[in-house]
Amino acid sequence: MLSLDFPDDYFDCVFAYHVINHTDSTGIKKTISEIERVLKPNGEVFLSFTSKLSDFYLTPDVEKVDENTIICNEEPEIGVPHYYADLHDIIALLHNFNIESVSQREYCDVNNPDNPIKNFHYYASATLTSAH
Repeated sequence: MLSLDFPDDYFDCVFAYHVINHTDSTGIKKTISEIERVLKPNGEVFLSFTSKLSDFYLTPDVEKVDENTIICNEEPEIGVPHYYADLHDIIALLHNFNIESVSQREYCDVNNPDNPIKNFHYYASATLTSAH
């Protein structure tokens, strides 16, 4: 995702569901830049971002790489960075897009109803401006 093997202006649409957050703050900016590069002008994106309201991000003893990134300490993703965003982060990342909508949803671990782990995700829909 940091270096997509496609020519410039190749895709009409990019759909990335729970994928681009597996990086740090530098990597997410590079990933968005790559999406911009391979997307045709006025092309659409549908992206998900893990929210900073999620329990894993808010855990006090979690290892943080930077303000938005933690290193996962649970299987199966031990050692994998995870980028977390808030609305301001998403707007900044998508500055070359016309953002059509951003929504946030909560997901709970129903296997542990007495102490559910809450995860929140943003879903963004946007169109690349013609001048990128």
